[in-house]
Amino acid sequence: MPPARASTLFAPDRLNGAAGRPIGGLFSHSPLPSLMKTSRFRAQDVAERWFLYDASQHVLGRMSSDIAMRLMGKDLPTYTREELTGAHVVVINAEKARFTGKKADTKYYTKYS
Repeated sequence: MPPARASTLFAPDRLNGAAGRPIGGLFSHSPLPSLMKTSRFRAQDVAERWFLYDASQHVLGRMSSDIAMRLMGKDLPTYTREELTGAHVVVINAEKARFTGKKADTKYYTKYS
């Protein structure tokens, strides 16, 4: 058997049963992907969460991206993209949301209809 190079993707015999057979495919970054377990969470497993945002204390863009992440459920370790997260958001004082820089004065939206 030829000596193994540092950049090789092949595992030892005790892990895959045969010398020279790659584990997990050519572009796998995990040495043993078959040992990883995927868990799924359904909508009935998730409790409802309510968030109250006072827009007068936040910058508009940062607040909206934070709200979007919470609505998608990406702030939870149980994130599943195809299931609802049970998150509800209430925004108060929306007319007092802060803008950074000169966006409030110079932002122009083009409309073609």
